[in-house]
Amino acid sequence: MNVVTDVNINSKIEDIFKDFKIGNITFPIFFRKSNDNTLSNYLTYYFYSTQPNEFADDIPVSVITYLTIDVYTTNNFLNVISEIKKKLIENDFTWTGDGTPDYEEDTKLYHYQINFIKESGD
Repeated sequence: MNVVTDVNINSKIEDIFKDFKIGNITFPIFFRKSNDNTLSNYLTYYFYSTQPNEFADDIPVSVITYLTIDVYTTNNFLNVISEIKKKLIENDFTWTGDGTPDYEEDTKLYHYQINFIKESGD
């Protein structure tokens, strides 16, 4: 039996959102933050916890990873949020809730957080 110790889903997230567009607006995705201050529409993601979920003979055989997707945009974010949820749910993530919508004065961007979990294991 294999012990589940690490879940590397960064590449899966980046593959899911490669060339992500809503209408004619592209939303590139970055891990933690964007280094491009000129972008007016983009996504970031981070993992805030990974925990063992199921055990067999006292050995973890599955883990749950907790993930947040942050949306930054100058436009209406409701259709963006809907498409993000749809894409991740189609890829076996579970939507667990949303953060409070925010407008960031310094960047002039709307900011919205969406939370998911992903179970992985044998």
